[in-house]
Amino acid sequence: MSSRKSRMTRTLQPLFGDSDQFVHLVENYFGFLEKYGFRRSPQADHIGGALWSIVYEGNSVRIDIYYDVRDKFSGVSFIRKRDGRFLDLLRLVPNTPISESLTLTTHLSPGESELARWAEYLKRYGRLILADSEEAFERLPSQPKPIGLIENAQPHHALDCPTFHQLVEHYFAFLHLHGFERRPDLEHLDDPSCTCVFAGKHIGIMIYLSQPTQDWWHALGSPRTADIYVGVNVVRLRDYRQRDLGRYFVGMEGFESELPVPESASPVEREVARWAELLKRYGQRLLADREDSWEVS
Repeated sequence: MSSRKSRMTRTLQPLFGDSDQFVHLVENYFGFLEKYGFRRSPQADHIGGALWSIVYEGNSVRIDIYYDVRDKFSGVSFIRKRDGRFLDLLRLVPNTPISESLTLTTHLSPGESELARWAEYLKRYGRLILADSEEAFERLPSQPKPIGLIENAQPHHALDCPTFHQLVEHYFAFLHLHGFERRPDLEHLDDPSCTCVFAGKHIGIMIYLSQPTQDWWHALGSPRTADIYVGVNVVRLRDYRQRDLGRYFVGMEGFESELPVPESASPVEREVARWAELLKRYGQRLLADREDSWEVS
């Protein structure tokens, strides 16, 4: 039990030692934005508290590279300055398995690896954003909405961590039948973002809620809408590798992400229910919790 705990804990460690390291790495990997006319805007940065954000300003588009300290999650978002319209870089990335879409050097730390990957995604799929035009948001290619993404959410759609944990326990109770144990000692209980962890012998399942802080909501101005994301990561415990569950399923014969969910439920509950049903329907290999369960059949 102790070895399993230490392995799982390692996957939940902070991605960056401190904010100075985060700023340095962001400027290193996203410095190419200046070639497209974007300017570093330190006065607009937000460093401190639960959310760190580094800003590059264009004439029409603002690019934020952010790190959620509590949820241990980084990302890139775009804001159209004219009307505050928000878009996450994740929407531009085709639904191909992450392991197949980019090849990065393996010596990078987890945090640096994430930033390197986001920067490469932006170069590869963000051509219209990098053009910094007013029409960029309308001209973006249509991509299937990532599983778990709640677009244009409002502050009242956010959930506190105890409520989120209750929903996860309800919908993912079937994991106990497959020998997975709930591990509250590995979870983050700080609102607004939080995780819920189940660990087996070889495979770990981490269900997480990523949503804006109150400071972020207020910074958005009016209308206050932003994306909320409910996600599931699969962890191979012997070497700490993680994989997004949705990308694990991509390419499986007969895979269908649009499953029936309780329409009367809140947006977050609907996505929790969707993930649970997907895991039950397509995740038998993972639920078997074998050494080879990680490999996609």
